[in-house]
Order: sequence, then structure tokens, then C-alpha cells
Amino acid sequence: MHAVVAGSVAAITTYLLTPLAIRLAVRTSFFDLPAGYKGHRKPTPYLGGSAIFVGLLTGVAAGGLHRHYVPIVVAAVIIWAMGTADDK
Repeated sequence: MHAVVAGSVAAITTYLLTPLAIRLAVRTSFFDLPAGYKGHRKPTPYLGGSAIFVGLLTGVAAGGLHRHYVPIVVAAVIIWAMGTADDK
């Protein structure tokens, strides 16, 4: 039951945050620009991964953050921060 609640919270949070992340990316000019090897023709806003990541964290929190999850969450935060910085 905890997994259903956690998954639902994560999905709803991600769904609600994605439009906000897109608007923030547009407002801050945080785009993936087209290049020869990329499949898109128009600039694509980044930060969708951030919406997914926050959804994941809220799902983990809703399901109960057990002590043994902490290293995984810390590692995920570091990877997310490095990836976002690299995209910028």
C-alpha cells in the first residue's frame, strides 16, 4: 500500500511541476539547442528532469524515508545537481 501511495504522490507532483519547470526554463533561457546530431529542430526547455526528481523525492517521503534510503537520496541529489549544472 505504501508503494501505491508513494507512486501516486510522485506522479501527481511531477505532473503538476512539469509546466512550472518549463516556464522557469523559458524565463531563464535554459534550453537544449539543436545541433547536427540531435533530433529536434527547435530549442527544447530543460528542467523537466528537475520536476521528475522533485516528484521522486516527494514519493520517497510519502512512502516513508527509512534510514537505509538516505545514502541513495543523497547520491541522487548529487547526480541531479551535477547533471543540471552540466546542462547549463
